[in-house]
Amino acid sequence: MGPSWLKISAACFLLTIFGCSATPVVLPEFVDWTTRKISLQKMDKWEFAGRIVINSGSEGFTGRVRWHQDGDYYSAILSGPFGSNAIHIDGAGVKASLIDKRGDVISLADAENDLNARYGWAIPITSLRFWILGIPDPTVPAEVELNKNQQLNFLRQRGWDVAIDLYASVDGQLMPKRLKASMNDNQVRVFIDKWSFYSEKSDI
Repeated sequence: MGPSWLKISAACFLLTIFGCSATPVVLPEFVDWTTRKISLQKMDKWEFAGRIVINSGSEGFTGRVRWHQDGDYYSAILSGPFGSNAIHIDGAGVKASLIDKRGDVISLADAENDLNARYGWAIPITSLRFWILGIPDPTVPAEVELNKNQQLNFLRQRGWDVAIDLYASVDGQLMPKRLKASMNDNQVRVFIDKWSFYSEKSDI
């Protein structure tokens, strides 16, 4: 199995995931924080599209982001203006596979540390799947501060400070619109333009 075959297969796989049909679902009503947290933890299939700004000292990245979650598996595309210099990351847990802007396929044994070593910026990719939903990572202790509407306002977890200062209506329920995660000189800001949630029977 040659490198060229790997490049084509990985790219086609990602395009299939993001392009195929799915059955959308309406979010349940979040009457309080406990209901919100439990309901969103059970949401296995979803995606969001938006913008991301990553800063880490003198290094960083600014562009578009599209993230697809299916259970423990995630697939993310980060791209510059007009889709330039796109990188694709897909994996589960700490391990991931990266397709860089040249089309090279690289295995990441520890996605967060390996991305930092490669690009010079850090992104909390393991827990971001929970934080972006506005809930803590259930596998790690957390300090949580809620706003007056029983939504996550501030979170301290894994050495990161996470703030969600704007929510927007999605199917009649409020979901994060703007998130900032900071640790030392590392900062990740995500601006979400669109949320999509899918049923368990979805074929994506």
